[in-house]
Order: sequence, then C-alpha cells, then structure tokens
Amino acid sequence: MKHLSLGSLTSATSGTAAELNTTPFMQGNTLLAEICAPTGAFSGTAKLQSSDDNSTWADISGSTFTTTAGGLLHVNIADAPKYIRLTCSSYSSGTVKAVLIG
Repeated sequence: MKHLSLGSLTSATSGTAAELNTTPFMQGNTLLAEICAPTGAFSGTAKLQSSDDNSTWADISGSTFTTTAGGLLHVNIADAPKYIRLTCSSYSSGTVKAVLIG
C-alpha cells in the first residue's frame, strides 16, 4: 500500500494541491482518503476538495471533518479527480492532516 500526503493545516487556509498522475494515485482510480487530528485535538472544519483544472474547486462528498477531541475520518473516492487538496474553512486550534491511500 502506498501513501500520498495532502499536508497538514494549522489555520483556516487551503493546502497545496496534489496532482494525481502517478500510480496508484491516478485520475479515475478508486482511492481511500484519511483525515485526522494527529495531535489528538483539532477544533475547526476541514474537508477535501477536487478540481479538474487546479483553479475551480468542489467539495468531495462525505469528506467534512469536524472535531474537538481528535478523531479519524475515512473517505472512499470512487473516481479520483485530477487534483485534490485539503482545506480548512474554519479554525480554532490544533492540527488537521490528510493522506491518500492507494
């Protein structure tokens, strides 16, 4: 199994987009995403977003992660986009990170 980091965020911002162009992380493949609070405490709202042009972004259904006591969210992505990123729309404290598993 391979992992592709989508980064970690500590503020209300968007991470750097990952272009899915390397096996097994290819556009159209089925992937598993994991969003977590690695230090056990995150207060905010984070989600994954997809794009075909690295400019216009849409939320990936089922990927919203909101917690105040740590946690873990797994998201199946049936038809991977060309680009994917982690974004944090509201933030109070802690760290959130995401990884793709292929």
